[in-house]
Amino acid sequence: MTHQTQQTQESAEVPSQGGGGTVRSLDRGGRPPETEPIPGMKPGWLFRRSDRVILHRAGQQSPALPIGTVPKVLGKITYRDNDRRHTKIAYLIETEEGPRIVQAHQILDGTWADVVGRDRPVSRDECQAYAKVMSVDVREAPEMPSIPVKTKDGGLVLPGADSQDLGYMRTGDPDEAAALAAWRRIVDMAMTAPRTALVLGSPLSTVLCSSFQSVHTHVQVLYGSGQMGKSSLQKVQAAVLGSPDPAYKLFGSLNSTAHALPELLIQARYMPLMREELSSGGMSLKEIQNLVSRVLGGARRDRLDQSGAMRSSVGTFHSMVSFSSNESLLAPGQPESFASRVIQLHEPFFGSAEASDEAVALSAQYHGWPLVWAERAGMYGAERVKEWRELHRQITGRLTTATAGIPLTLARILAAWVVGSYMLGELLGLPQLGEHAFEEARVELPRVVDESAENNVSPGQQVWQIVAGAIAMHPAMWLTEHQLVGGIRKDDQDDEDDAAPAMAGETEFKPRDVLGYWYKNRKTGVTELHVYGEALKRMGLEAGVLLPPGLGELKRRGILRVTQPRGFKSKPPTRRLRTLVQDMVYILDANAAWEAWEPTGTSVVHEVAPAPAEDSPIVRAEQAAIERAQALAAAGAPAAPVPADGLADSRTHDATTEAIGQVTAVVPPKPTTAPFVPYPKPVPAVTDQEWADLASKARNWRTRDALRIGVLGADGLHLPNCEPIKGVRRPASVDDVPELMAAYNLKTLYLANDMLDVLELPAFDPRKKGGPQAPAACEWGTPGEHIARMRPESGVSCWMTLTTPGGERLNLAIPAYESRFDKLGLPGRGGFGGAESAAVMLDALMVYLLSTRHGPADQPKVIPYYLSPNKTAEDFAGGLDRDDVISPMVRAMAKKDDHEGDGPQRFQRWSGPLAEPMGARTMVSPQWARVPDLAEERDAWLHKFDRVAAWLPAYNSAVLGIGDPTHHEQGREYDPLKAGMWRVASVPPVRGGIWDALPTLVFTEAKAGGYWLFNPDMDLLLECFPQWVPEVLEAWVWEDSKRALTGMYKKLLNMRRYVLRCQEEGRPGARWVKGIHGRLYQSFRGYLGRNDPRYDHESGDVYERDIYWRPDWAKAIMALANANTFRALHKYATEESRYPLSLYVDAVTYTSEHADPEQAKPQAMRLGTSSGTWSSEGVIPMAAVADRLKTADDPEGDNAHTVMREYLAEQKKREG
Repeated sequence: MTHQTQQTQESAEVPSQGGGGTVRSLDRGGRPPETEPIPGMKPGWLFRRSDRVILHRAGQQSPALPIGTVPKVLGKITYRDNDRRHTKIAYLIETEEGPRIVQAHQILDGTWADVVGRDRPVSRDECQAYAKVMSVDVREAPEMPSIPVKTKDGGLVLPGADSQDLGYMRTGDPDEAAALAAWRRIVDMAMTAPRTALVLGSPLSTVLCSSFQSVHTHVQVLYGSGQMGKSSLQKVQAAVLGSPDPAYKLFGSLNSTAHALPELLIQARYMPLMREELSSGGMSLKEIQNLVSRVLGGARRDRLDQSGAMRSSVGTFHSMVSFSSNESLLAPGQPESFASRVIQLHEPFFGSAEASDEAVALSAQYHGWPLVWAERAGMYGAERVKEWRELHRQITGRLTTATAGIPLTLARILAAWVVGSYMLGELLGLPQLGEHAFEEARVELPRVVDESAENNVSPGQQVWQIVAGAIAMHPAMWLTEHQLVGGIRKDDQDDEDDAAPAMAGETEFKPRDVLGYWYKNRKTGVTELHVYGEALKRMGLEAGVLLPPGLGELKRRGILRVTQPRGFKSKPPTRRLRTLVQDMVYILDANAAWEAWEPTGTSVVHEVAPAPAEDSPIVRAEQAAIERAQALAAAGAPAAPVPADGLADSRTHDATTEAIGQVTAVVPPKPTTAPFVPYPKPVPAVTDQEWADLASKARNWRTRDALRIGVLGADGLHLPNCEPIKGVRRPASVDDVPELMAAYNLKTLYLANDMLDVLELPAFDPRKKGGPQAPAACEWGTPGEHIARMRPESGVSCWMTLTTPGGERLNLAIPAYESRFDKLGLPGRGGFGGAESAAVMLDALMVYLLSTRHGPADQPKVIPYYLSPNKTAEDFAGGLDRDDVISPMVRAMAKKDDHEGDGPQRFQRWSGPLAEPMGARTMVSPQWARVPDLAEERDAWLHKFDRVAAWLPAYNSAVLGIGDPTHHEQGREYDPLKAGMWRVASVPPVRGGIWDALPTLVFTEAKAGGYWLFNPDMDLLLECFPQWVPEVLEAWVWEDSKRALTGMYKKLLNMRRYVLRCQEEGRPGARWVKGIHGRLYQSFRGYLGRNDPRYDHESGDVYERDIYWRPDWAKAIMALANANTFRALHKYATEESRYPLSLYVDAVTYTSEHADPEQAKPQAMRLGTSSGTWSSEGVIPMAAVADRLKTADDPEGDNAHTVMREYLAEQKKREG
């Protein structure tokens, strides 16, 4: 933040105070009027409350200069534990965009300014001044809970719309009358389809799960095939509670880590959440089940902080999570928590696709009102909570005959959902809704219980099932005792006088074909099944069943008989069997096992549900809904239809035999609307005059095509200098895209990130084979008759080229799939894909194109972004028409000899005379680290500095070869103006002294002796060792050399200056273009030096149009950039004895006793934003990373760069 120097009336120079004079600009306290000292600050720091300005005076006679304006604190955001104890607070501050939440640490370090959209406070005193003023304000601000908290008498206090960022309580269209009509229609449509009304009401009541009797945290799964209304119903569910917009966390996809969702649930506590499409998270079924297990456990995980103490938590999650999935989450063998708390409801939902779409549209427009109405009506107050608890108890009794076990647990959950329908029915004046949802629950409960019994298999039952399955599938492998011993039996089974008869041959006994035998116990008369030990072991391994727990249960149930003192196996009962079998067996009572797990056949629901008493909670709830309907009718709202006999007739039928759809109301016809216009006309609104000037002056066809851009988002189509166009028909598939683009004369259409959910496109997969340009298969990406050719041929990728039947080439870009601009270690996309909305993405595109302007002022040109960073950088470098780039001798390195007649071989190693010198490493190591000495270990802070645009000047200064090089076999004098590779006889000593504390210089030994060096390496050595005279033994020199990429440098430099200017002006898209700018020249260096050029698919030769394959240019640029960084570090070391701890390309780390980067840096290091200066990228306390840092005592630790990167990445993730 820059201090203002102009003096105002309050900051005028202090007048002298003579004997008869008066003080005009100071009060008797010696400070400007209307100001007050800031408590706890040094003298001179003042606060003027009238306009909330902080002022500072350097001395008693100095003017008071304004520092900045303190935002108003609107509330104190509290995070109380389940027992109402405080855990932390945050600040709700006033901004131009509305109230925003900032955390306490943001107030202390000044990062709150990022949220407000201002420059950060610069000095520590400034940060403290702002923090002091706001800390005083927050004491007087009202408390606003961010997490639902119970009152002492059992009521529930819900968080306000502004006191949390999850989206609860946020309302849409403010017209409450229209909202009431919309939600009534949504419920009408829900009541025409099975299960839909039951699911729709569940969000309102699952807020009270902790208040109901034994309703645990549970998961609701909308399950079935695609496009059947699962996600649509979830969006409507979310809209009951607040905003389903992707900007909030109430509703969204499961594209999060295994730890992120539980942390989010803890913040929600009693409030339900909705997550669609479990497959979008990229997790396996096992990983999803583990995540669900954490959810069912309340999502809490105790952890330690950096001091070793227990990290404070805000409690546990106790509500409902709604998932949608195409595959079942339930599987045999899962624990009891899955069986009793995961309830799957099968599609379809809503009566038709039209009804589903209408419900989603209406709920999105009038979202949040049902929960606001419920809180306004006091439904979560202590008295009403008692009523809902009684209603839940009675509904549970009417719903099920079960008195214990999993069926009762499931019935209580379904009853809780029914309570939500009664609540919603009362709010909307729809008295039949509650009973309708109850009948749906009666239909679903038997199926849910059966599904639970099928999957909740105990360990003992699992063992018996694999044995029973083997009996059923392979009966021949189970012999009788008579068959086993060949039909000979003596009366005394225990007679050991006779040798074992040679019966195995007569019965062709083969142990591998026999799994066990049946044996009748002479003492008990019970027919037992004796299973061979090895056979059961093999069956258990094949089925994935652990035997010991199951065998233990069978033993406890009396099904497994054990004759040995330890273990579960027994010896065969007779000597003949022991001699013949020669294995231990498991003795099972088969009849007892079949009886133990035989289905009971008892129904879990009443044949006819008991009718409630006249004064019961159910009747009272229905009467409240009727009174609400009458009140609405009196106020002019259409009354809901009520049967002449009240609601009793809806309870007389048997829900187990009569379909729900036969007793529901018919949806009233949809109100007529104006004819739909698929592509509304754009309304011009010039917001960027520079863009308008560029469009009016552009003459070049390529520039004109580049300006024909648009961004399609969930909120409409965004075009340059136009109002957002709402209501544009969204393309049902890629085949509809040309029609949309033709309607608005577009050349390139970008899809905003929120369109992935709208169009149901696959989520970004960082592990996708082939990278961002490889297509991801999906139905939407299948071309039809309106596309003659598409690249890729099908699917979706970050950049798609569509060719119409008329031959026009169009571009469709999906930046959400472009990962080449991502920042290492940070989540989310970089580049255009990082834009948080369609409007910001359009702004980024406009900033990018304006920043690439070049050529005459009256006929400007731009460089459009096309396909990838490297293809775009080719245009910055001069395009494919340059005739001074190709070197035949360099390209010959890529041609390989035939190998066993299979044709040209692809790159393994370069071939030819240039292969060895061009394969040499650059001298300065781009990655290096050392162990800190004792003095550095005692420093308090670790700083990271990044060289601004370190590689960019190398494009301007590097001398590059044109054409083919000349080979000087006997050497020649070194010429710094001629690009080349030089083999020198010896190099100066670079060990000992300061060289051990600087990045390592590495020299590549030549086969013929000596070392190969590039021009920048030679220049650096000559500067550092003036007395060294290189003896050149051999050289490859380009006699025709020049700075061939100066033009590219100038375009990129102008682009950088324009983008930085836009950032200072506050354009939201500029930050993303800055990342694109850096990636263009960084990636292009690698593109020049890639392993292999592209090849012609037909001939197998090097592709002629791929001219930018110059490994020698890449090495020269890299060597020069690294050498320039080394020069700076060498200067700091020789002049100031400041030595870096690590170097990573262009980022270095230093230790210091100062936290301020300006004081911590070497004195000669300049901080700034221009090329060649440095920027402070972070400062962390040494104490926080001392246990992770590699030292002389801990050689296994990480280097300073790795420790710094991981620490800052974790910090940025916490800050969002």
